[in-house]
Order: sequence, then structure tokens, then C-alpha cells
Amino acid sequence: MKKEINGIEKEIFEVLDSDIPMKKRDVLCGPPEDRVFKKLWVCGYCFPKNYKKKVLSDDYRFGNITGDKEEMLDHMRTCNKNPRKIKVLQELEVERRRLFNLADKKKIEPKFLMASGYYHKLLSDPDMGYEDLCQVTMENEEVYIGSFVFGIGMFDVVFPKNKVRELTEEEVEKYHGKNISISSNPPCASLNIKENKFDKPITYL
Repeated sequence: MKKEINGIEKEIFEVLDSDIPMKKRDVLCGPPEDRVFKKLWVCGYCFPKNYKKKVLSDDYRFGNITGDKEEMLDHMRTCNKNPRKIKVLQELEVERRRLFNLADKKKIEPKFLMASGYYHKLLSDPDMGYEDLCQVTMENEEVYIGSFVFGIGMFDVVFPKNKVRELTEEEVEKYHGKNISISSNPPCASLNIKENKFDKPITYL
């Protein structure tokens, strides 16, 4: 099942009222000196049926407890305890291990590519719905292995070859010489797209 989120079509995990009773529960909210009970929606995955009836929450709008039914459904579709999500994640991990453990991997000269899907042990998204810059250093018949240039710095990312492409001339000009950093740290390198390598970061005076 697909849904457009922020202009990008993403897979969502179906939630049925027959699977999870959509009943409100008494939630004790507010500061200790002024607590009040409110009837709020509680995630049936985070809080099973046999969970205590009165749920304590200082700030109830954090996803799995909310006063808005649609907001609760959105949470339940991506809840880490959603059995449909768990099954999909398990299937993705099996495929990632198969691709990563193929015996014919070989080192290649580093090169930059645009990727639209990937597998990683922390997170996999074989159909991202958009493209992002990556650098690859190994390959076999089916995949490249490398890392994304931007983001949190995941390594040993598996990129299926049918989910990557060469950069266009416009993209080369866009990224060439651009400083990069990991997370919110200062720039650690600049992109030399034309020579497929990283240079020292550019310092602007």
C-alpha cells in the first residue's frame, strides 16, 4: 500500500480496526500537581490489550498516545511493533545478507553514482522514491557496495545495480567542490566528482 508523504510515494503498513481495537483509554496527563484524566487513543501495538487501563503520560502527544485518530493510525503504520512492518524488515534483511555475502565481490576504483534504493543492516529501503549521491568501492554482478555521501555515515551499504545510475553533467557541476560533513560536525572533505575522490574541505574566508 502506497501513500504520498511530502511529495514522495512511500510504502505504508495497513492498519485495520479488526486487528487493533480502536478504543480510547483513560490517560493521566499533566504536571504532578495538576494531573487530569483524558480519553485518548493509545497504540494497540505499543500497549497490548492486557496493559493497565490507566496510562500515565506527562506529554501525551508523542505518537503512541494522541487525541487524534488519524494521527494514531499514522503512528501505527510505522510502529516498530507493527507485525506487518516486522515481517517486511525481516525479509529485507534476508535479501541484504544474500546480496552482501555473494562470493564474487571485488574491489573497484571508487566512483560516485546516484542511488534510488539500498540495503543496510540498520535500515533498508529498496525503493526510496528519490535519488541520493553515493560512492561505491566494491561490486559483483548484482550490486555495488559503498556508502551514501551525505547523512549519518552508514558504511557497507548495498546498492542493487538496477537502482543506480551515472551522474549527469548538471549533477557533476552541482556536487563538484561541495563540502561534506558527518551529522552536524564541521566539514571533513570536499567532493571531487570529476576525479571520483574526496579532497580536503574548502575553507571560505
